[in-house]
Amino acid sequence: MPASETLFASSTVASLSANLGSFPQTLAATDSWLFSPAEIATSPLFLASDPISTSLRLVSSLFVVILLIFGLSWFLQRRVGLGSSVFGKTLGVIPIDSRRFVYLMEILGRVYILGVTETQISLIS
Repeated sequence: MPASETLFASSTVASLSANLGSFPQTLAATDSWLFSPAEIATSPLFLASDPISTSLRLVSSLFVVILLIFGLSWFLQRRVGLGSSVFGKTLGVIPIDSRRFVYLMEILGRVYILGVTETQISLIS
């Protein structure tokens, strides 16, 4: 170990051992410690903010995210055509009871009336 490193190490150990005798003191800027004990105890890492403004910021951010999700969904359905078929579309549904329905469908330019149950699909017209 070079002489300058030995001198630095011995002076640091001496200053630390001298400071341990009177520990509850504020350290000077020239000391080798990164933070003084008083600074750690008195200054919080994050400043406390107003809970109302934090809540408003949280709710408004959530509203913007939900609005973006719905906007993107609407755009994809309108422009890309997700959820619809090239060959046909449902014009209407009439429920007869909980298991039977009448569908009005347009398929390849022609309109059909279909009877739909749990087990079969019948062409009515």
